[in-house]
Amino acid sequence: MAAKGYGGLEIISVNPSKRFVKLIPETTLDLLNLYRIISVGDIVYSDTSREIKKQRANGKVDSERVRVTIGVRLEKKSLDPLMKRLRLLGRITHADVDLDLIGKHHSLNVDVGTELGIKAEKDFSRLESFAEHYRKLGKAKFLLCVFISMMNNSTITSLSNSGIEVVHKGRFVSSE
Repeated sequence: MAAKGYGGLEIISVNPSKRFVKLIPETTLDLLNLYRIISVGDIVYSDTSREIKKQRANGKVDSERVRVTIGVRLEKKSLDPLMKRLRLLGRITHADVDLDLIGKHHSLNVDVGTELGIKAEKDFSRLESFAEHYRKLGKAKFLLCVFISMMNNSTITSLSNSGIEVVHKGRFVSSE
């Protein structure tokens, strides 16, 4: 059962026996919290694309992008607040397709909405309490506001923990 938390972080599953948490960050604040909680040595799983190069008999090299789910043992992490992206770099430990990727370096770019699996190698209790904290907070609350001006303009906005979003802008047509 998935649970949405304060910042919108959706916890899909927690498996203590496998030391594994699956989640989806839904705000940039979630990306910051993930940056703080994921440790070097953890294995991070996500869908990504990888360029595969093949050499032809005539010596030319062809390449194609292939969608693959991989696990990367984290060596380095960085957070880019301007791009609203978490970047995780490490060596591939798992691939769902046999493309001879194990042991090669790869960077996972985690954006808002990217499903992510985390296997904690050392401190699972910290990761587990992080996930449980978000589960206990329950669904994010929001408020809908309607603004109507004297000039028959209207704006509907949604206010939530993740920010302000304009849902609709328009004009009222007079029935006179």
